[in-house]
Amino acid sequence: MLPRKSTRNTYVRYIQYRILNNVLYLNDRLYHFGKSETNLCSFCNNATENPTHLFSQCPRVTHLWVELKENLSPYLTLDELLPRVPS
Repeated sequence: MLPRKSTRNTYVRYIQYRILNNVLYLNDRLYHFGKSETNLCSFCNNATENPTHLFSQCPRVTHLWVELKENLSPYLTLDELLPRVPS
């Protein structure tokens, strides 16, 4: 129920559902299925695009996160981007 309570935007709910159920198909999986020409990250082109890389290791995404933290710091405290191992 948490994803339903966190937003009313149906597209954001859809993305949350896909991430939480491991059905967000990024270049790594699409390349494996033959649907992408490369398995590299769409943003940095330096590493395999998988959820861990995209959401916590991609240099372009981490730079964006740092800028968001700085701009929102007077109003909101954001955590660091760290890969999280499922328990």
